[in-house]
Amino acid sequence: MLNVSADSNGDSNVIYALLRDNLNLINDDFAAILRKGLRETLPKLVKF
Repeated sequence: MLNVSADSNGDSNVIYALLRDNLNLINDDFAAILRKGLRETLPKLVKF
């Protein structure tokens, strides 16, 4: 999802389509996994 977001320059239509097309893969752990991935990745990309 992050790659699609980056490749589409954050186009919400593209991101929502990806999510809609993969709803069967999203479960209760999705938010936790996404949060963990962002916490690990964002600090490497953005220097505060």
